[in-house]
Order: sequence, then C-alpha cells, then structure tokens
Amino acid sequence: MTISAALYYITAVWLVLIVLDRIARISERTNVKISLFFLRVEFSAKFLRKISKYSLESLSSRVAATCSLIVLLIGFGALIYLSSSLVRAIGGTHEPPSVIPVIPGVTVGLSLPVLVSIFLVIAIHELGHAVVALMEGIPVRRMAFFLLYVIPGALVETDDEKTKKAGPKKRIVMESAGVLSNFGLGIAFILIALVVFPGFPWSPSGVYINDVLSSGPSSGKLIPGDVIISINGSKVQSIPDLIKAEMRLRPGDMALVSTLRGNVTVVLGSSPKNSSLPWLGIYLNPFPYYRSPWLPSSASMPLEEFVVWIILFNFGIGILNALPLVPLDGGLVLKDSLTLLINDERSADKITKVISIAAGLVLVSNIAYSIMQLI
Repeated sequence: MTISAALYYITAVWLVLIVLDRIARISERTNVKISLFFLRVEFSAKFLRKISKYSLESLSSRVAATCSLIVLLIGFGALIYLSSSLVRAIGGTHEPPSVIPVIPGVTVGLSLPVLVSIFLVIAIHELGHAVVALMEGIPVRRMAFFLLYVIPGALVETDDEKTKKAGPKKRIVMESAGVLSNFGLGIAFILIALVVFPGFPWSPSGVYINDVLSSGPSSGKLIPGDVIISINGSKVQSIPDLIKAEMRLRPGDMALVSTLRGNVTVVLGSSPKNSSLPWLGIYLNPFPYYRSPWLPSSASMPLEEFVVWIILFNFGIGILNALPLVPLDGGLVLKDSLTLLINDERSADKITKVISIAAGLVLVSNIAYSIMQLI
C-alpha cells in the first residue's frame, strides 16, 4: 500500500470515528475525547502510586546533583554539536541534515513499527516524569495518551502550585526523569539487539527485500522477504555493498544472486533513471539485515525495525529534551540548577532565558537547514 493510499484509509477511519462519536456521544460519557483528527484518552494517576510509594527525600540532594549533571552534559554537548554543524553549513560546506522532525509518512515511513515506537518512547518519557513526581511528593493530576492524526503522544499534568513549592532539588529530579528514562530504555534495547541479533550493529548479514517489481528483471526469481548475501561471489552486507556489486556489471549481464533461500540467476535490466546502469528491480529495506539464530527472516526483520526505531527515537527525543531550552526538560533543569548554585531565582531565570534564546535559534536554524537539504 502506498503512503497516499494509507493516508486516505486513515482519513476515512477518522471521519467514521467522528461520526460514531456524534451518534454515541463517546466524548461526553467516557474519558475518551474525540475531535477532528485528535483523540485523547485520560487516566487518573492512581495506578502510579503503588510503584512510587518510596520517597526520595533523603537522597534528594545527591540524586538532583547527579541528574542535573547528566542532563546538562547531554544538552550542552548536543548544543555544541548543532552549533558547529551550523557554522560549517554557513561556511559553505555540504553538511548532512542534523535535525529532522519526526513526521510519520513525511520524514519517516508510515508503518506500524514507527508509530508504536513513537508512542512507546513518548509514553516512557512522560511516565518517567509522573512516577518520579509522585516519588518526590509532587501530585500528578492526570495522565493522557493522544493521537494527532497518525502521530501518537502522551502528557502528564502535575499540580503547578505544589510543583513550585517542592523546591529546585525535587524539581530537578522530576525534570530529569524523562530524559533519563529515554536513555535507559534506549540502552536496554541496545542490549536486547545485541542478544537477539548477533553482529548488531557492526556486522550485518545481508540486505532484505521488501518488494519485487512485477515487471522487473527479478520478478519470479526473487521474492519479498529474501535476504541477499552476495552477488557473483561479492559479499553483500549492506545497500552500499549491493550497489558496488551491481556497478561491476552492465545491463544484460547474468548475475548470480545468493540469498538465504538459495541461489538464483537474474539477467540485469536497465535502470529507468539511467539506461546505462544495471537494475535488479527490487525494493530494499533501508535497515541492514541481521540474522537471528532464533527467528526466521520474515519475523526477525520486522522485530529488528521495531528495535532500531525504539533505539533511534529514544536517544533522539532524549537528546532533544536535554537541550538547555525552556520549556524543554534541559532548560528547566538548567534554571533550577542555577537557582541552587547562585541562590537567586530571578538571576537564574534571566540567564536561562538568554541561553534558551540562543539554543532556540540554533535548533530552528538546524531544522530549517535540514529540511532544505531534504527538499
């Protein structure tokens, strides 16, 4: 199914959902709120109290110092990297995109692994805030999970007055929890990948075929789900390896394509974009394939996609939120850390605003440059 077709189906589902809401009055009778392309499910925070019954009050100073140091190191490290990338781009060097907004169907594929990964990463981030807030004695009014067309998300609402009265040490621990939860989950999934996919991330086993063009030279010989491991004896571990192996051949040449299923011979066609270049007529998965000793390729590839997206999104969202930019977590941590350091909340607020403006300009400029590179 093409992206445009998927968007038509999704839009149709939304329209049906809105009609059902008007008929059954779902939004009026339940905690599910439905509006045009927006769905929100609200929960009370009661279920979190059992896992957050232990107070961190006795460890607050030590925990706050550790959390703030980690988050600020990540945030300022990212800001330095973005600043240097921007300087090089302004200087005329061809810099690759550094900050790409995650928009399913636009900047990333519109697939179930992508959507589930985004939801899980955001949910873990917000759950981290909620659990630690309760551990620090800060009431959580509500939690909500939402869906904005195809973009899932979550939010946590704490008691503003009691959050302010809690003091900077407890706020730092709560503010850091989202970033640290994302990094913790990202590291956990790296360990899972190392166990489930031997060779991850340095030694892939081949390239995975998502689809075969029906009118292409590989039709009837290669099938979706095949994993190419070599062409004419040249080892293929990644898409660049496949391209190099193809470039040694010409249209009309015979290519012995070795897959995990067996060997097939394909007469190479001419690329639709350049008739002088060879063409297999296949669509490849952008992620390299890692052979799992426990799973067939048809199961391991979707699982690998999910694990890789989880890792990428966790570190991406964690780094983004660690930037010293209010209202991001890193900006709030910076403000409260400065308040503790100089014992002057107004001065800390002014310094944080200046740094936030600078960080915001760098971030927006990098996003703009990245989008221009992709157009």
